[in-house]
Amino acid sequence: MSRSPVIPLEKSLTLRSPAALVEAGLVPVSAREGLDRVAERYAVAVTPAMAEADRCERSDDPIARQFVPTTAELTTLPEERADPIGDDAHSPVRGWCIAIPTACC
Repeated sequence: MSRSPVIPLEKSLTLRSPAALVEAGLVPVSAREGLDRVAERYAVAVTPAMAEADRCERSDDPIARQFVPTTAELTTLPEERADPIGDDAHSPVRGWCIAIPTACC
């Protein structure tokens, strides 16, 4: 039976800040200031598996674009909605959403 390789603790943690993304080499140092603004609004989290994937080092990769944040996250277009799937409109209680009613017992 083969054992999984031991990953040092510092490499096994999810990257949760722009500084961590810079340190991991996923974003350039020049992007740090803009990403700090993104992190004020949205959670930043890149798992070790994604951080180690070669594709995350290429900003033009469509998979990497789903995981590595950019300042484009701060742009809201006029045609975008605050509640794109209508959770608020269909919530029985303000601020509460049941996405799948049959999932509750």
